[in-house]
Amino acid sequence: MSLIDKFEEAFFEEFSKSDIDNIDNYAKQNHEASLFLFKFKEGFKEKIEEALGEKIINKVRENYYPKLLRGVNSGSLPFPEYLAYALQQNSFSFDELYKINLWNDSWRIDFIIRYSDKNLLKNLREKLLPSSK
Repeated sequence: MSLIDKFEEAFFEEFSKSDIDNIDNYAKQNHEASLFLFKFKEGFKEKIEEALGEKIINKVRENYYPKLLRGVNSGSLPFPEYLAYALQQNSFSFDELYKINLWNDSWRIDFIIRYSDKNLLKNLREKLLPSSK
């Protein structure tokens, strides 16, 4: 394993501890490391977007799903685009969707259309790598 591979591994280990809602702070603290890996590690941009997608799904599962089980309106969640992303990625089983009253296909599709942000991962990545557009 090369030094740059080890550096990337360490970066993602640290990145995994960050919260999706604090990407701005993480970006400020790790800007140089992010830019270095973006410039010198092939496929880093795609790996960052994949990691961001996983963070969104984890956020939805850990924080939003329990709220939805308690009856919180899905549109009142702080970042409904996160839930829309998780729904688009089919991150829930039918039983889970049924428990939170999101099993209705037309409602789910309407929610995704209303709150989906096709540039969500790109925009989050650009917070981490603002000069890498």
